[in-house]
Amino acid sequence: MPQRPQLSAPNHRDRRGLTLVEVLIAIIILGIATTMLGSTMARSVSVVADSRLDLLAAATQVNRLESFRVTAVDSCPPSAVGSSSPAAGLSEHWSVIRSATGLELTDSLGRNAGRPGPGRVLTARVSCP
Repeated sequence: MPQRPQLSAPNHRDRRGLTLVEVLIAIIILGIATTMLGSTMARSVSVVADSRLDLLAAATQVNRLESFRVTAVDSCPPSAVGSSSPAAGLSEHWSVIRSATGLELTDSLGRNAGRPGPGRVLTARVSCP
């Protein structure tokens, strides 16, 4: 009579695949990594928007001061003050003060409420003919 092969209990090492606990831990780790990546990307978008606003503020101030310098070359305009909103999120206040020696130009730009950030002040002196 032929001998029957002996059946043995399954060995732990013979099983292939992952256990439920290992899968759950992997899902938790991937979830944490995805959340961190999402928050980093959101912060990056915010930094880029703030940088764009800062660049626009600097260009606005340079243009304002340059326009006063060009005007002062031909004639010495009287003192004046003004304000504007060159872009959403920015407010500009400028002044031209006439003195005996020329013009003192001041341009201050700040962010509107709800958009915190540093203000910028540029001053220049221009001699009049």
